[in-house]
Amino acid sequence: DSTQLPSEASEASSLLTTARRLTHKELLALSVYRHDDLIGQGGFAAVYGGVMDGQPVAVKRFSDRISRKNFEREVKALLKLRHERLVPILAFCSDRRTPAVVLPKFTALNGGLLKLLRDGEVLLIAAHTAEALAFLHGNRRERSIHRDVKPGNLLVKTQGEEWELVSAFLTDLGLVTTIFEGRTH
Repeated sequence: DSTQLPSEASEASSLLTTARRLTHKELLALSVYRHDDLIGQGGFAAVYGGVMDGQPVAVKRFSDRISRKNFEREVKALLKLRHERLVPILAFCSDRRTPAVVLPKFTALNGGLLKLLRDGEVLLIAAHTAEALAFLHGNRRERSIHRDVKPGNLLVKTQGEEWELVSAFLTDLGLVTTIFEGRTH
């Protein structure tokens, strides 16, 4: 079945060397899903702060309203589409009680942060976003269209007390559409 997530024994198991499959119990150990830990809220998922292997992570827990097919599409896209400007998947849980993906914890590019950006940082974010989109739309046999590029789907990595911007990442691949060579969208 093309909608199944890769299993340890499948051809795609090599992808799992960089993304762990978590059990329901392992996922719950990362985050307690308290309101205080809520980082963000979208139409189909809530994102909570957590810790995995001693590192801060973002746990994107999908709501009951999202179809199994949409959850699997996002996980497959995260596993397949690897680029330095796309937020990488660290782990996922496909348990029906808690479908979730675990991502590195970065800062969301929301309204408050947008006001604090310096000119050079705006250009860096634009350049890094363009790199991510060029990769997705690029000259590969399978081209991908993000379909939901907006400030809320851009995350930034900062350093130091001055919040110096280091890099920007495109996230939320749940609406990605793949176009095969010779076909149009």
